[in-house]
Formats: sequence, C-alpha cells, structure tokens
Amino acid sequence: MRRRIAPPTPWRRRRTAAPRGRATGWRASAKSAGAWRPLVGHLRRASIERVVEIWLRAQPEVVGARYAERAGRRGDAHPGFEYAPELEELARRAKPLGGFPLIEVDAASAYDADALAVEARWLLGAS
Repeated sequence: MRRRIAPPTPWRRRRTAAPRGRATGWRASAKSAGAWRPLVGHLRRASIERVVEIWLRAQPEVVGARYAERAGRRGDAHPGFEYAPELEELARRAKPLGGFPLIEVDAASAYDADALAVEARWLLGAS
C-alpha cells in the first residue's frame, strides 16, 4: 500500500507518542495516561475514534497582551484585565496534551485556515 504524501504546510507537524504500552493517538484507549486521560472517556462516549490536536504556539507575553487588550470587550462572566498576568504564567507552562497526532501553528504569524483543515483531514485519513 502506498502512503499519501502530505501537502506542504507552513506549520510543523509531528506525531506524538504516549508512554510505552499506552495508546499512541490514532485510537486512544481508556487505559491511556497523562493530562488527556479524562478527555479519552469523553471522546469514547461521543464515538470519536480519531483525534488531531492543533496547538497554537504563542509567546506568553503576547497571550497576556492580547487578553488584556480584549478584556474590556468581554462579558461579565469573563475575568477582567487583572487576569492577564496569571494567563501569561499559565502560557509559560502550557504544552500540547500529547498522545494524538499534532499540528503546531505559530499564532504570531498569519496562517491559512483552509490549508490547516486539509492537513487535519489528511492526518485523520479522511478525503
């Protein structure tokens, strides 16, 4: 069987691997470990068997500044401007869930959402 060649993309794509003996992403199992373990149960209940994670990579300072800029336009249910420093700290520690095929996108640059959708479909094996 011949492998399809991926279309060229402006972002980095990589397949992540779960710890040895655990599901590696195309079909995650309930025995999977890590930060995404609770997610696996929800995916199974929804009959979702394939997942592609899209990770928007951004500098923590940019994340905080963007949040602060938009804080005044958000509804009362959202934290206010004072949340920006905490969000920056969370962004410093944030990382992809792992265990699923991963597409990393640089959020500081423009990207083609349609091409990103094509890449995600390709990774899922859809046509």
